[in-house]
Amino acid sequence: MESAEKIRAKGVALLAVMAALLLCFQAVFAFRAYATPSQTAVVEDVDVVVDGITYTVDLDTDAKTACITDVSDPATESAVAMPESFEHEGSTYTVTSLHWGFFSSERDNITGLTLPDTLESVNGASFGKFPNLTELTIPGSVKVFDGEMQYMKKLKTLTFAEGVEEIASNSMLRNCSALETVNLPESLVRITGPSAFSGATALRSISLPANLQVMEGSLFSECTSLESIELPATMDKVPYSMFSGCTSLTEVKAATPITEIGSSAFSGCSSLKSVFDLSNVTKIGEYAFNKCTVLETSLALGNVTEMGGYAFNECKKLSGALDLTSLDVVPSHAFTYVSGITSIDFSSQLESIGTWAFVWADVDQLNFPDTLGSIGNFAFYAASSLGGTVVIPDNVVSVGKGAFQYSAVERFEVGSGVVEADASAFESTALKEIVFNNSQDDVTIAGSFADGVNVVYKLASIDDSVGDAISSAPGAPSLQQAIDEAALAGGTVKIEKHIKLSGPVVVAKGQTVAVTSDEEFQIAGAKSAADLKNLFVVEPGGSLAVDGKVVLSGRYNTGSVVLNEGAFELTGEAVVTGSKLLDDLANATGDCGLGVIDSRGADARFVMSGGTITGNALNGNGMAYSGIVYVGEGARMEMSGGEISGNRAVAANALSCSAGVLLRGNATASMGGGVISENSGHRGSAVMLFGDDDAHRTTFELSGDASIQDNVCTSATGVQGSGAVHVESNADFAMTGGSITGNKGVQGAGVCVVDGNLQNGQSEYRTGFVMSGGSISGNTGSTGGGVYSYSNGTELKAGSIVGNTAYRMGGGVYSEGNYDYYSTLHLSNALITDNFARLGGGMWFCATGETTVHVTEGVALFGNVAESTDAGDSAGDDFVFSGREADDYSATLADRMLGGASVKWYADGAVYLPSTGVYPSVSADKPRYDAANPGEPVTVVDGRTCLALKSVPFSDEAKSLAEGEAALVISGNKADMGGGIGANGGGIAGTEDETQVKVSKVWKGDSEGERPESVTVQLLNGETVIDSAVLSAENGWSCVFEGLPACNAQGVAYEFSVAEVAVPGYSIQVEGDAASGFVITNTKTEKPGPIDPVGPDEPADPDGPVDPDGPADSGHGSSQGQGGSGSLPSTGDGAGMAMLIAAAVSCAAAILAAFLMRKRAQSK
Repeated sequence: MESAEKIRAKGVALLAVMAALLLCFQAVFAFRAYATPSQTAVVEDVDVVVDGITYTVDLDTDAKTACITDVSDPATESAVAMPESFEHEGSTYTVTSLHWGFFSSERDNITGLTLPDTLESVNGASFGKFPNLTELTIPGSVKVFDGEMQYMKKLKTLTFAEGVEEIASNSMLRNCSALETVNLPESLVRITGPSAFSGATALRSISLPANLQVMEGSLFSECTSLESIELPATMDKVPYSMFSGCTSLTEVKAATPITEIGSSAFSGCSSLKSVFDLSNVTKIGEYAFNKCTVLETSLALGNVTEMGGYAFNECKKLSGALDLTSLDVVPSHAFTYVSGITSIDFSSQLESIGTWAFVWADVDQLNFPDTLGSIGNFAFYAASSLGGTVVIPDNVVSVGKGAFQYSAVERFEVGSGVVEADASAFESTALKEIVFNNSQDDVTIAGSFADGVNVVYKLASIDDSVGDAISSAPGAPSLQQAIDEAALAGGTVKIEKHIKLSGPVVVAKGQTVAVTSDEEFQIAGAKSAADLKNLFVVEPGGSLAVDGKVVLSGRYNTGSVVLNEGAFELTGEAVVTGSKLLDDLANATGDCGLGVIDSRGADARFVMSGGTITGNALNGNGMAYSGIVYVGEGARMEMSGGEISGNRAVAANALSCSAGVLLRGNATASMGGGVISENSGHRGSAVMLFGDDDAHRTTFELSGDASIQDNVCTSATGVQGSGAVHVESNADFAMTGGSITGNKGVQGAGVCVVDGNLQNGQSEYRTGFVMSGGSISGNTGSTGGGVYSYSNGTELKAGSIVGNTAYRMGGGVYSEGNYDYYSTLHLSNALITDNFARLGGGMWFCATGETTVHVTEGVALFGNVAESTDAGDSAGDDFVFSGREADDYSATLADRMLGGASVKWYADGAVYLPSTGVYPSVSADKPRYDAANPGEPVTVVDGRTCLALKSVPFSDEAKSLAEGEAALVISGNKADMGGGIGANGGGIAGTEDETQVKVSKVWKGDSEGERPESVTVQLLNGETVIDSAVLSAENGWSCVFEGLPACNAQGVAYEFSVAEVAVPGYSIQVEGDAASGFVITNTKTEKPGPIDPVGPDEPADPDGPVDPDGPADSGHGSSQGQGGSGSLPSTGDGAGMAMLIAAAVSCAAAILAAFLMRKRAQSK
């Protein structure tokens, strides 16, 4: 048992431990009590006196800070320095804020004021409380200043000290009429309050910090003494009313190109002579330069896509050629009284010219594009130099009063769209002739032309008195009678004169008839007919063909030329023309939507094997789901010949009307021949598809030698235009042949595919476009020159997409998306080469979708070019991906291409994403790819950072192999980003299927010392070497060629083989196949001679640079058998260290044992 003394000692020790633990717990609880926040104690309206001045303050007794809410007025005029801190009831308080209202009592005797450097906020304080201050400095400790100085009429100098970052004040300097100087620090990065310096009428100049961003408008409005200013490099937009009313302003410079000018930005700047370069501006607001009467600047406005009314009104000193090639809508009063305009270059997609737009313009000729729809009142009034002939296109439906009044035009050619006009519109001082592309029956003129003016109508006037008989012979039957009689025998009605109808001609169920003529005779409604809707009605079960030279004119009926619920064929040289539809209910079917040729219902079938549908228009703003040709409700259309051309839908609903063919609601159409061309609208100017539900999808097939060409789509107010073929909702477009070429548009100038539900995160329609043949070429748009896709149903399998242009992204193809909802484009067996862009000549992807390029049925991507006119502003000849590691989107690129040849990816410049936005910028300090010094190749698997890459295939022969394997060619396309393919969505090329080829080597008849250090094995596809690998003892004389394509475009497996570069002294035998692997046997053929003594090894030569284009080791042959599958016991440094540690531990144990034994011996 232990002694009492030992027990007592242990008890004392235990008590000590318990006491220590108790102290620890007390400390913890004390700390927690101290750290727990309590209610902030604020004591308001405390008066403290510092240096004889009484301050009213609110005290935070916990934080020991003070907010000054008032200050007493000294007895005499004095300068006051507000204290940084003061003592109160034994505590020191730091002044961190000010707070008093606009109507706080003034302190007239404070003539100087110094704010403390401890100040952090002013809480909207009005310094107008000190009306006799002449200068004021805001300390740098105030990061965000939201106070104001309104009505400080003696203030001359205002300084913001270094450290202030933001001015958030609204109308901060209003009525500071003496303020001459405002000093801003370089630390200032934002002005977020509107009208911050507005009304400082004595301010003559100011220097803006280099990193300043102006977030609100009217910054300097009514600063009537401001003379000049330079905008910093961070400003590429001039906000609204920024300099409005600056009547002394003469010059404005900018350190960076300006792209937008807000409304009234320079309005009333009557002394303004020069401004920054306007050639980069894309948007100019209304009244932007209104009444800048002495402004002299270039009129190179070729990038302006949007302009507000009165933009350059009364800018009387402007002169020269006016470039408006990107502006589709010229607003009212845009250039009123700008008499120095010598010429105007209009947009090829111009829609309208507003009232008073070019009054006094000194132009001598005008060339209007075919897309122009209206010319406003007095648009070219008093354009006294305008002479010769002015052609007004057929698309124009209105020419306003006085439009060309007091010009010197000698001849007007007025298109067929103008049916009403005021004579004053053409009241030229030199007018000799006016020609209307219409008949006199069609045109109503208010007023009269001057004596001596020759008025010509190009179309014959057909009086209603010609009646509805098919010939002039006595007793000739009416057209209806003739059809009824001929239909009994399935016969033909030949007309021998013009026909005017007072009611519709009906082809009833069971009737089959053809109408023809040998000469050009017209069938039209009578002008006097009351509410004639449709010219022909083909009932279910009826059949009508129009042949010969018959002209069906819709000039006087309000609905369809043919309302077809049975069978209708247009063939021969027949023409359908003259319809100007205003109401989508006009054919009395009860459903919205109609067409000039209107086929609807499951029994309806429209066949176009010849003839022409031309010169028709949808002119009603309220028209929806309509087309020149309408096919709906299960109807079918077959086009094998003929032409649908020169029709217009620019005045109809921009979202749902086609100037060509509208397919809707389970409609089916095929086009194996014929042409749809030169139609103009906003979306689907050639063909538009809408589907109602998944069980009744709308379909369209393009095949054979059919051609969709030279159609135009433009944007309308609030609606972006699309392209020649527009596919939306439950609809599918299959392209197996034919061509889509030379069309102009906005999004997808050739083909635009939109899944509206995908855009909104709803259950997808899977709107389909499958291209397995044909050509999409020479189309021009803003985004997606050839194809625009916002759908997961787009599959590009075969055919060619060549020579298309997009001003922004995706010269050949563009896949749309955003961070929330994106689409994925599907490609297969594609050759992407010889495309051009500033970023990503071949492919450009923004990281808002997954990008995956597989090897099986994937792509061959090489030979593209990224270049720019600005040095250092391009990157990534073949591939650019802009991503952030935090984003959930990635890129994966196969390191093989079509045919299986290896590809190496090298850095080719670099891009980065700015802090805001999704579009990358170029890292100017990163060099472009250099074949002589390519650097290390890059492997891209699940990459989530920015990439700019050059593709270097294994060899030229491998390129040729890939070209032969490709079914789809994407080549010769151009864009700013993504010459071949651009995407804000995702992209998948090919399938995940892969195969591999194993290779092993056997040596015979030799010894290990006789063998070479290594041998090279080549992988072949057919007769083309597509890869190589080096075998050696280190990798067990074996390798695996991995990641090979499983099959070609036809689904046939490739027959890969291997060969070995000859080894002197050995015969080579290859056995096996790609599926089971190859064995290469090397047999010694020469007996070895005497072996010389082996001396010390010579140092190996360093590796030289690898030619990236040569058949060097690609790294795709992975090694096997390195040291076998088992492991021998470790030897060398690791084992020696373990032994040393064990010995040291043993020694230490022995020493400790000896010490303890000695202590025991001493104690005895």
